[in-house]
Amino acid sequence: IDSATGNETSDVSKWSWSKVIDDTGPVTSAVARLQKQSKGILWLFFGTGRYYFELQSTVDDQDGQRRLFGIKDPCFSTTGFAASCPAAISGTTGLTNVDSIANANAITNPDDPSFNGWYIDLDSSDITAGFRAERVITDPLSTISGLVFYSTYKPYKDICKLGGKTF
Repeated sequence: IDSATGNETSDVSKWSWSKVIDDTGPVTSAVARLQKQSKGILWLFFGTGRYYFELQSTVDDQDGQRRLFGIKDPCFSTTGFAASCPAAISGTTGLTNVDSIANANAITNPDDPSFNGWYIDLDSSDITAGFRAERVITDPLSTISGLVFYSTYKPYKDICKLGGKTF
């Protein structure tokens, strides 16, 4: 996920690209956002996963561990997007700058500059329940009241069934 930044947003020639988050796995839907201008915070909400095809026993990304994310854009401040931006939030599986939602009780102020965001692990593949790994394949919805809705999907493991369950 990249962010176009620059001091003069009306002059496209002065925009530059900087990474916001890297190495999360596939993100195939839109990124929703909530902006808190008075605090200089831009929250980005997205989920990982894909579901491009199912051909008999071959399914796209059937067992990958996926997540829901809520992160702060490190390039956003009370004055808008910074011309120079700190390093992107990154990591392969743990995203070292982002906390698991399981630690949310320890977070007393999500507006604190040291808090970069959160993630929630989605269900992995469950053979006994008959489902492949849960994933996000639709756009999240953020509301002005601060609520964010994600739709997730678990494909059936049985090759004779098409479809799956949504959550």
